[in-house]
Amino acid sequence: MLDGFRMKRISGFRSDARTGGARTTFGELASLYLDTHGPKLSSSWRSAAEGMLRLLDPVFRDRVVSTIRRADIEEYRNVRQAEGAANGSINREVALLGVVLTFGGCN
Repeated sequence: MLDGFRMKRISGFRSDARTGGARTTFGELASLYLDTHGPKLSSSWRSAAEGMLRLLDPVFRDRVVSTIRRADIEEYRNVRQAEGAANGSINREVALLGVVLTFGGCN
């Protein structure tokens, strides 16, 4: 659930402003995700993830992670569909967005 998102402490990143921590952006978290998990990924999946993050970056890069809501993701999905992107591609992009947010720690 993104509405109640709180990041646990990961390499200097701390919870959102509601708990007095840093206001980590999606771009910072995505970069940390690639730095941390990139070496463990196959070269083809890392390349695909980097490509998908390039598509997500203009929309979410400067957004504070705790402010990303379901409506924002649905709007992204709608814009990508209007651009003619295949539903499978959009689903993979949204899934990676979720992976990055989960990496930040919502448990």
